[in-house]
Amino acid sequence: MKSLNFDSSNDLPNPMLVRASQVGKIVLGWNPKTAANWRCQKVGPRYYQDDLGSIYYKVDEIIEFFTRHQVQTKDCSILTLELEK
Repeated sequence: MKSLNFDSSNDLPNPMLVRASQVGKIVLGWNPKTAANWRCQKVGPRYYQDDLGSIYYKVDEIIEFFTRHQVQTKDCSILTLELEK
């Protein structure tokens, strides 16, 4: 299972999976304790558990979960909307 090791370099690799303890490095401000609470409540992004009980998240599923409900503001320019298409 590919996991993310942030201590080996300052460059962020492109991991497929991230340990639950490292979720705050993918979504700044998302606390691993919040992730644990969400798992207990069966909310939040899907997670995966290995045979030893370690919890992992797919990076693309974390990103999809947190970008699912985009809110457009008055300052949202037409150029920005075109770039997102």
